[in-house]
Amino acid sequence: MIWWTLALFVVSFLVTALLAPKPDIENARADSLDNVDFPRATEDAPIPLILGKVRFNAPNTIWYGDYSVAAITERIKVSIFKKVTIIVGYKYYLGLDLALAMGPAVQMHEILIDDTSVWTGSTSLTVPTTGSLSANSLFGGYKEGGGFSSPFTYYPGAFNQPVNAYLEGQNGVGNVPGYRGLAHLVFEKAYIGESAQLRKTSFILSCYTNALGSPGSGLVGEDMNPMEAIYQVMTDQWRGLGVASVLIDIPSFQAAATILHAEGNGVSILVTAASTGKTVIAEILRQIDAIMYQDPESGKFVVKLIRFDYDPGILPVYDEDDVIQIRNFTKTSWEDVIAQVKVSFPTREKESTSVAIAQDLATATMMGRLKTSTLSFPFCYNATLANAIAARELSTSSVPLFRATIEMNRNGYALRPGDVFKLDWPEFGIAGVVFRVQKHDLGALMDNKIVLECLQDSFAQSNVVFSAPADSAWVPPITQPVAITTFDLIEQPRFLGARLAFPVPDGFASVIPVAAAPTTGSTGFDFAVGVASGVLDVREPVAVAYPPTGTLQAAYGRTLGFSGIDATGFIVQAVNGVFPVPVAGELLAGDEGLLWVNGEWMSYSGVSGTGSVVTLTGIRRALFGTRPLDHALGARVWAVTPELTGEGTLADDLTELGVAWYKLLDRIGATSLAIESATQYSKTMLDLADRPLRPRNVQISASRTPVVNTAVDRPVTWVSSNRAAITTVTYEQDATQAPDQAETYDVSVWFNGVNQAGLALTGVASGANILFSTLASGTNPAAAEVRVVSRRTGGDTKSSAYYAVLPITVNIP
Repeated sequence: MIWWTLALFVVSFLVTALLAPKPDIENARADSLDNVDFPRATEDAPIPLILGKVRFNAPNTIWYGDYSVAAITERIKVSIFKKVTIIVGYKYYLGLDLALAMGPAVQMHEILIDDTSVWTGSTSLTVPTTGSLSANSLFGGYKEGGGFSSPFTYYPGAFNQPVNAYLEGQNGVGNVPGYRGLAHLVFEKAYIGESAQLRKTSFILSCYTNALGSPGSGLVGEDMNPMEAIYQVMTDQWRGLGVASVLIDIPSFQAAATILHAEGNGVSILVTAASTGKTVIAEILRQIDAIMYQDPESGKFVVKLIRFDYDPGILPVYDEDDVIQIRNFTKTSWEDVIAQVKVSFPTREKESTSVAIAQDLATATMMGRLKTSTLSFPFCYNATLANAIAARELSTSSVPLFRATIEMNRNGYALRPGDVFKLDWPEFGIAGVVFRVQKHDLGALMDNKIVLECLQDSFAQSNVVFSAPADSAWVPPITQPVAITTFDLIEQPRFLGARLAFPVPDGFASVIPVAAAPTTGSTGFDFAVGVASGVLDVREPVAVAYPPTGTLQAAYGRTLGFSGIDATGFIVQAVNGVFPVPVAGELLAGDEGLLWVNGEWMSYSGVSGTGSVVTLTGIRRALFGTRPLDHALGARVWAVTPELTGEGTLADDLTELGVAWYKLLDRIGATSLAIESATQYSKTMLDLADRPLRPRNVQISASRTPVVNTAVDRPVTWVSSNRAAITTVTYEQDATQAPDQAETYDVSVWFNGVNQAGLALTGVASGANILFSTLASGTNPAAAEVRVVSRRTGGDTKSSAYYAVLPITVNIP
C-alpha cells in the first residue's frame, strides 16, 4: 500500500510542476546612449598645454559614436524539466576621439582608467602610433562589471598628421579634420564594460624641446629645464607668445639653464584653463626663484636667478650721496613670521597632490605657536625638489626682513632686478645691510631719478634656516619589476586564433606568450611585440596574470595516453601558481585545461595535490594537430589560459613565415618593467595555422598496437581532421571530419629512423595496404613506426606541419 501511495505522490508532484505557471523573469534592458556619462567639450574649451612630463586627467571628447551593445546571456532553471536563456546584462561598445594637448611631439606613455594602468609604452613623436589595450576584468570581469579594451591610434599633434580612417568610416570621407597640431587619441569601437558609463581616464604625457641647447638635452630627470620651458612659452608660434628670439638674452637663459640642471630644478607644465603667457612664466619664475626683466639698454629679456652667488665683502655700497630718499621703509614683525611651510605639489603616480614640509622649531618655540603657510607649486613633480623649495620658502619667512622703496640718482643706473648691493643710511640706523632689487623704474629722461623696490636679502642673514626637511623613513613594501627569465612563445593554432576578437586571417600568424613570475611580488606581465626589430608597437596582452607552471617530476613518454586518454597523468613539481580544475564544458571548448609542454599541446581534466607538487590526470595528447613527443624529466609544463591569447591585434601584421620580435615586461601592480630595460627576443613562424591538420587515429589492421609478424600486406587506416572546426577541441579518437579543403595523404614506414621507400604510399585516401609482403625474412628493427601526412590537392596546396605517428612492432621470422 505504501508503494502505491508514494507513486500517487510522485505523479501528483510531477503534474503540479508541469502545470505550474512560468516565473515572470524579465530580460535585462540595455541602456541608451544618452545614459553614457562622459565629458563633453564645448567649442571654446581651451586646448591644454604640456611641457615636460605630466599626469593629465581631463581629456576633451571631440567625437563619440559607433555605439552598440551585446547581450550577456545565462541559462537558468525555471522548473524541474526546463531551462531558459535570459539576458542578464550587456556589453557596451563605443568609439571615442579624445583631445589631449597642443602639439607637436607630444608623447603618450601610459593610459590609466579608474587610476589603474591599462597601457604603457612610448608612442612616436612624429607619426601616429597604433596599439591596443585589454583590461577585460578591470571593473570586475565577466558578468561582474566587465572591463575596458580597444584598439587605438594615437596622434602626437604633428602639423602634417593624417585623418583617422576609422573616423572617416563613421562620418564620411572629407567630413573629418586631421586635427593638425593637436595630440588626440582615437579608440576604435572600445569595449567600455557592462554599464553604459565611461570611467575616469587619465594619461601620462610628455613633450620636450631643447632649443637653448641646455645640459641633459633640455631634461632635468623626467622634467623639463625651466629656462627651456620659458623660452618655448615666449617664442613658440603655435602654443606660445610668438616673441622673436632676437628679443631674448640667450646667454642669460643658457647660464640659468646650466645652474638649474645642476640643482635638479625642473618643471613639468600642465595648463588646462585659459591663462596668459605672463601667468605661466611667472609661475615658473616663482618655482626657480628668479626674476625676468627687459633690459633698458639692449631691449632684450634677461633672467636672473636669486642665489647666494656673490661675496658680501665686495658688493657696491650706496649711501646718502646716491640716495635721494627712502620711502615705504618697513620691517616684518615677529608676529608675521612663519615657522612652518607646507608645499603641495602634483605627482604622476596619483591624481591627488603630495605635501613637503619644512619647520623652524626655534622660531616656533620662541613664538609659542606653529604658524603655517601653505603654498602650491603646480609645476614641481619631484619630491626632493619640493622639500628644497619648502626649505627655501621657510628661510625667507622665518625671520623679519627689511623692505624699502628707494629713490636714487643716476649713480644707481647700473642696478637691475636681481642685483644685490649694500645700503648705508644713518638716518635709519642702517649700515651695510644687503638689499636685492626686485623692481626698477628708470623714470623719465630728464628726471634724473631711479626708483628701486628692494628686499633685504635672506642669504645675508646669519639665522636663516637652510636645511631641507628629511624624507619619511617609510619605504613602500613594493618591489620593482625585474627581468623575466623563464618563458616561451607559442605559435597560435588556428583553433584559438580563429576565435579571437580579431581573428587571424589565413596567411598570417599570431602568438601566445607564457612566462613564470620572476619574484613573489610579481602580479603579471606585459607582452610587447612587433614584426621588426626594435619596433614593438603592439602590447597584447597587457597586465595579464602569470599562468600556472612547473616541471615534470619524471620523464613522460610519447606512447602514454596513446589509446585515447592517460588517466594516470603525470606529476608537476616546483609549481608556481594554481592549476585550475576544468569544468567539462570549458575543457571541451578549450577555455580551460590546456597545456603546452615543449612543442606539444595537451589537456588535463583533473588536479590533485596542492602547493608546489600537483598531479594532473586525464591527459589528452597531441591536440591542435601537434604530435605526441617524448618529454624529459624537468620539461616545463605551462597551463595556457584564455587571457594569454590576446585579441588578435597582431593578426594582420605577422605573416605566416614572418618573425615576431618581442619583450616580456614584468609587472608589479601598476608598474611594469621599462621596455628599454628588457631583452628583445625573436621567433620565426612555422606556418602552423594555415596548414591542414595531420590525420588522427592511425591504425594497422584496426589496431593501435599492431604487430607485424608475417610478410603479409596490412591495411592502414586513419581519420581526417578539419582545421576549421573551432567550436570544440578534437581528440585523437574522435570521429572523422571533412577537411576544409580537398586533401590526400602520404604514408611512410620508418625502421630505426630510416625511411623504407619501398613501403611508402603517396596521394592515397584513408584505407590502403602497406606492402609488408615485400619484406625479407629476418626483418626485425628495434624501432618501427608508420607516419601519415595530410597534403592538400586543391586550394592552398600545403602539407600538415606535423605527421601522425603509429609505433609498430615488426618481427618477420
